[in-house]
Amino acid sequence: MKRLIWLTALVFVLSLSHPFTVSLAQSTPTRTPTPTATPQTQTATVLRNANLRAGPGTTFAIVGSVRTGDKLTVVSQNAAGDWLELADGKWIAAFLVRVEVTTSPATPPAGQAAQVTNIVDGDTINVQINGQTYRVRYILVNTPERGQPFYSEATEANRKLVAGKTVYLIKDVSETDRYGRLLRYIYLADGTFVNAELVRQGFAQLATFPPDVAKEAEIRAAQQEAVSAGVGLWATTPATAQPTRQPATATTAAQAATPTPQPPAATATPTPAPATGGTLRIIALDKGDEYTDIVNEGSAAVSLAGWVLRSEKGNQDCPLSGTIEPGQTLRIWAMAKDAGRGGFNCGFRSNIWNNNEPDPAVLLAPGGAEVSRYE
Repeated sequence: MKRLIWLTALVFVLSLSHPFTVSLAQSTPTRTPTPTATPQTQTATVLRNANLRAGPGTTFAIVGSVRTGDKLTVVSQNAAGDWLELADGKWIAAFLVRVEVTTSPATPPAGQAAQVTNIVDGDTINVQINGQTYRVRYILVNTPERGQPFYSEATEANRKLVAGKTVYLIKDVSETDRYGRLLRYIYLADGTFVNAELVRQGFAQLATFPPDVAKEAEIRAAQQEAVSAGVGLWATTPATAQPTRQPATATTAAQAATPTPQPPAATATPTPAPATGGTLRIIALDKGDEYTDIVNEGSAAVSLAGWVLRSEKGNQDCPLSGTIEPGQTLRIWAMAKDAGRGGFNCGFRSNIWNNNEPDPAVLLAPGGAEVSRYE
């Protein structure tokens, strides 16, 4: 009995010096990881030997050089998209490199999800968002219209890319065009940039209409790939495949809104090349809105000094200036009132195009030689 009492007392003393503790596990909710944006890296391959600049333009000092085939890391671009900033802070002209964009497919791209319901043509689709149907026009690209060379091929290429799929729509600056179509960059769930992919395959070409130019450098690089590979619109064209000319009385509103690229014709008269070379051609004329679109289908920049755009009926000349880069489409506005709409402005105070009679747009090289005509 004494031993039992002694043991009980010992346990009591030990409990005072080393109290037992009971840990009650508390249930805490598991935090769902916040999804991160799709990682995107940009590398660029140098297309030919080039200088690097201290800033975005040829007025900045030369701070280095690169050679054909060099790999560069691109971190940003200027507002116009024609100069790229590299990881080391130096700058290079966008047309001198081919930008390769690698997007992780781990999460869908940012943007408004939409279901594609119809393929209108190579650069236009119908989509459904929350039960409502919208027509969407791809930004920064242009494909042939119905009845023109490569129309069917471009439409089919677009169909293969997006038909029946969920796409992701990303806005630039403008919400819609003047026809009420949404203006958007289009991405697939795997990160494919549809606008650039159509250009890369040669079924579309770059068409810049400020202020929607955020991804111009990327699409310009895709076009340079297509030109170098000679695919689609840039393939050698049989002599019988001549560009379709639209009569003055048959210009539709849709054609006026979206200038149409034409594959270069083998029998076309080559542009007398200035020092930088290149080939220029008129691809659209809107006599109502008084503008003309020209494209540089060559592989080098062309100085426009000495070039003239002429309204043949009225014999009114617009002297041009500046530079047009390879693959660039330049919109030339006739009237001074449109000076704030981007492109080049001729500065006329009244209209120069005759809407009632044939009045072709004629592009003249330095020296006066006719190199392109659009009726």
